[in-house]
Amino acid sequence: MRTPSKLYFIKVSRQAHSTPVLDPVVVARNKAQGRETTLLLDTNVLIRMERAVKAGNSWGDVRSWSLDKLVKFLSRCPAKSVCLSPGFAFNEMPPGRAEASRKDFETFVEKHLPAFADTPNSTRNAYHGKTNDFGFEDLTAEHQSVLAPSFASLLHMLLIEYRSTATPIAKFQLLLDRLVATLDLLSLKEVEVARYLFARTGSEGTPTLESMKVLRKNFAKTKDKNVPKTAHEVLQIAFNGACDLHLMNAAARMDGHGLDGAPQDAWIATFDGKLAEFCSIFHYIDDGENTGMFGVMDLNAEQMDVPYWRESLALREHLVTSRLARQAPVDLEHCRMVAHQMIAEVRQQFAPA
Repeated sequence: MRTPSKLYFIKVSRQAHSTPVLDPVVVARNKAQGRETTLLLDTNVLIRMERAVKAGNSWGDVRSWSLDKLVKFLSRCPAKSVCLSPGFAFNEMPPGRAEASRKDFETFVEKHLPAFADTPNSTRNAYHGKTNDFGFEDLTAEHQSVLAPSFASLLHMLLIEYRSTATPIAKFQLLLDRLVATLDLLSLKEVEVARYLFARTGSEGTPTLESMKVLRKNFAKTKDKNVPKTAHEVLQIAFNGACDLHLMNAAARMDGHGLDGAPQDAWIATFDGKLAEFCSIFHYIDDGENTGMFGVMDLNAEQMDVPYWRESLALREHLVTSRLARQAPVDLEHCRMVAHQMIAEVRQQFAPA
């Protein structure tokens, strides 16, 4: 029998030092207050639905693929109180596979979650194209623009990590300089990921070392947990990381701005333990007024005794503060062009696949 996998419900925007839990009581409270609960489904959830459907779509298949928690949870929620949102995951799949996944998703929901078969504000897209070996360059120009800031930032980070022999603090300074010079923007998530990735300090068993391991697994290693050797592997790591960050951004944006005029309580449903670990370290602030606008990274007291952590934090804060006054809009088309320039540089610096 297949070993059960853990399903995570992740709240990206939350109050400091809190760990929100999603349950039917929260959903019912949201409904009573006129707020819609939205569940953004990660790609791995849809893949498990596909496999359950192809296996026969019985309750045994649902349990075999560890989807029983999701079905039981949604079945206990008030009618028309939760919106299932698989669209972000479909957009990150090869189009040919996304179309098959959409059909299996509908088959799964129709049988096991009939009350969710027709979501009022859902839209249905048809997908056509590749069925595998999908990456940033296969996206439409519009989707490339959305992912480009994160994707290009992560490529800068990976190139510096694996092709520079500079000291950790010099690597971090180099990254900040390159992000400003090429993208003309800074994102706290990507900058903090890099700050932990470049670090070479940390004692076994400390929170700092554990955070370094989590971020390295998520944003600097292949799915087999290896150091990338080829351009294809580097590009895939950056693409997967950018997709994770985009999913987080989407949840935060829904919390902050709502959807179609309706206030949202947005959560991510995923089987990705690494993403859940990352979100336990990084999250957006929910202060009731600027929800989803500002991110924070949990800091550890031990870091204040290490020069790298003090110096890198000072560099980051100085640069962020100096740029806040500019308030320039992000040029996504420019970011998309920079992303393609970075792809060319990666292919030049790394061996072909």
